[in-house]
Amino acid sequence: RQPREAKEHEMIYSPCAANTATPNSCTIQVTVPEDMEPPISVVYEVTPFYQNYYSYQASVIFDQLKGTIVSDTYIDTYCTSESTRVTASGQAIFPCGLVANSVFNDTIEFMEVSMKDDDPRLTWDSDYDRFANPAEYPDDDAYSWIYERYPTVTTKAKGVKNRHFVDWMFPSFFGYVRNTYGFIDDKLSQGQTLTMRINASYPVTSLEAEKRIVLSTRNGLGGRHSTLGWLLIGSGITCFVMALLVVS
Repeated sequence: RQPREAKEHEMIYSPCAANTATPNSCTIQVTVPEDMEPPISVVYEVTPFYQNYYSYQASVIFDQLKGTIVSDTYIDTYCTSESTRVTASGQAIFPCGLVANSVFNDTIEFMEVSMKDDDPRLTWDSDYDRFANPAEYPDDDAYSWIYERYPTVTTKAKGVKNRHFVDWMFPSFFGYVRNTYGFIDDKLSQGQTLTMRINASYPVTSLEAEKRIVLSTRNGLGGRHSTLGWLLIGSGITCFVMALLVVS
């Protein structure tokens, strides 16, 4: 039996992007280009976005994400930027660091179909289970908690135990961010029109980046990932050439 082909449909919505802290709501009409079988991944992409810089990846304290209150010295060592440690009013930011304080906070919904945006499929359980809120959460006013700074990402009840937040805390190897936002478990038919409503709070103008939504299906080998495919092909060619040089 021939394996099912993985399909993708990509839409740029950067014209909807917010340039200020005020969310900018817009709706986009999407025409499904071909039949798509469930499960359909709804993926957001920010490009270019270089999470692979060492200074960015190192600006996180995983003990905090596990629910531990760490010392000020520890915080100063890893969260070197003051704006990611302390608010203007003097509250300690929890969790601190560049990664936790640059989390993608746009919201996406479809009017005609149901999308599961808090689904266990969004993250590995082994990653999700590592995250926990500290005993002081959420009552200690000395801290600025994640739900207060990013109310469109997580709730007071969940805090860091939010799958979108967990997924963001593991930076991308590539020069862009591409994470799953949710899943559509209904078949989409060619020519079907979907209305996508977006509240775009995430600023990209200063990054000279654009934001995209990708509808993607999977086959037995997973979803489509062209960049990874070319990287593997290039690595294989490089290894082959090096082997020829060694043999000769």
